Amino acid sequence: MAPGEHERTVLRDGIPAAIRPIKPDGAEALVIAIRRLTPRSRYQRFLSARADYSTAEMDPFVKCDGIERIGIVLAPLDESGEELPPVGVAHCLRDARHSVSAEVAVVVTDEWQGRGVGSALIASLARRAAAVGIERWWALMLTDNFAARRLLEKSGRVRREVVSSGLSELTFDLAPGVG
Repeated sequence: MAPGEHERTVLRDGIPAAIRPIKPDGAEALVIAIRRLTPRSRYQRFLSARADYSTAEMDPFVKCDGIERIGIVLAPLDESGEELPPVGVAHCLRDARHSVSAEVAVVVTDEWQGRGVGSALIASLARRAAAVGIERWWALMLTDNFAARRLLEKSGRVRREVVSSGLSELTFDLAPGVG
């Protein structure tokens, strides 16, 4: 799958959704979505309960080229097939220019967790990453964030895990044909 492609999916509860690249003007929407997360969700994702991010801080996450920085969102569709506001975002950011390794991150709004949003985002992101030569992901997360670990394990096998002070750094080899 090419990094810039749009795709349709159906969530576990039957709701249709679109997965597409994040828009370069989406920083404000990302800031609002982060504010809406519960403090626990923010802490699990950002390792901080901070809610007051600026649009300038979010710019690197919305200005994605689809090769060095891949950012996608999942937006449910209404009855007429129009996109509603995004409920999840996933990114992978290469470690260095043209590296085969990238940091991966996913966040799903609290009310949409457990409905397959994260799984759909990870599958799509893995296909897009593989298409541009990314072979492995790494993620820093709380050691007890088992949901995030299970989600990322869907993309491939754990190559390495380093645990320190309640944090785990996991490295995943993307599975061939993942997604």
